[in-house]
Amino acid sequence: MALPLRYNVLSMLARRTSTVTSVGLVAVVIAAFAYLQAVTDSAFNTLAATGDPRTVIVLAQSAESETVSRLGSDELNKLDATPGAVRDAAGPLISPETVAIASAFTHEDDRVAVNTAVRGVDFDKANQVRHGKVRIIRGRAFQPGTLEVIVGQAASRLYRNYNVGDEILLGARGIRAFKIVGIFSAGGSAADSEIWGYLETIRDVYGRGGYSSARMLAADEQSGRQMMEFIKGPAVGLAAKAENEYFRDLNTGQTATYVLSIAMIIIMGTAAAFAVANAMYAAVAGRTREIGMLRSLGFARTSILTGFVVEGLLLAAAGGVLGCLLSLVVNGWQRNMLPGTFTTVSYSLEITPKIVGTCLAVAVAIGLAGSVFPAWRAARLDVMKALREA
Repeated sequence: MALPLRYNVLSMLARRTSTVTSVGLVAVVIAAFAYLQAVTDSAFNTLAATGDPRTVIVLAQSAESETVSRLGSDELNKLDATPGAVRDAAGPLISPETVAIASAFTHEDDRVAVNTAVRGVDFDKANQVRHGKVRIIRGRAFQPGTLEVIVGQAASRLYRNYNVGDEILLGARGIRAFKIVGIFSAGGSAADSEIWGYLETIRDVYGRGGYSSARMLAADEQSGRQMMEFIKGPAVGLAAKAENEYFRDLNTGQTATYVLSIAMIIIMGTAAAFAVANAMYAAVAGRTREIGMLRSLGFARTSILTGFVVEGLLLAAAGGVLGCLLSLVVNGWQRNMLPGTFTTVSYSLEITPKIVGTCLAVAVAIGLAGSVFPAWRAARLDVMKALREA
């Protein structure tokens, strides 16, 4: 014979202080865990949306990112013989690009400047090697040879005075005024946080004699691997990575932060489990005589054990639901990261059904860990001794 669920609910209501404390602590842990998951997943999704295994990024030998890479025209010319590359009438489809850094102020803080990426490109070629994902959503594209730029939609939201018609200062000394003529979307990728201008103009104002990188398009993943082997070989002697691999490597710093945060969540979760255990031990101590009466009425030890475990699970589940509701406050928040490029990438936090499900599972695990031993103690109580308790 099992204990009715109503018995557990009434018991929780009778112990309001310990119930509220346990539920509150579990809720804080779950809300923190949900936030951490949202930060990690959203950052990963932003970088994952940027990478395509069919796009090959060419960098200088030993360079880890575009911001520290330098390529000369002679080196780019060697790429013409690359096997497996998508070609047009002029030869292999290559987008030489220059990446520089500009300072910008966010809406949240107009005192401390942050770094944002400025990318010099031939717009049509750059869009082709990105599989046509770049779309002008407001205004128009920049005109070659002019002091015009377009900015990604994330940059437009994040930075002050980054709308169509505004002027921003770029260049090696930050004194050349460029007019923003358009806002673009790059499918939620890291490019949404960048400023794009005409390749030769950006090279000129930043005093760059060469290029930062080149992007090439492979017919398929196997062709991409063939291209990378050729580029890394003696014929060219440059570094080459598939775009998805490049951005995955840039995300290693985020992974370390995630691991550290998980360790903190484990500590907090352990504290929450102890809070549940403390509440359940208090419940057992305060209901010793009651437990004896239940046993004398025919309730088996397993029923007592199950009943107290269910009570602990209810406490944790309530905390889990409350924590998930609290985490919805951060849904849609804009956050920034520096993924190994020294430039800011903006992304939006999203509390997904997957995150909610994971958080509820963690809450149940906390409840189970905190209730098993008190429940086992309750089930092991001697009936006669329990009935003699005052």
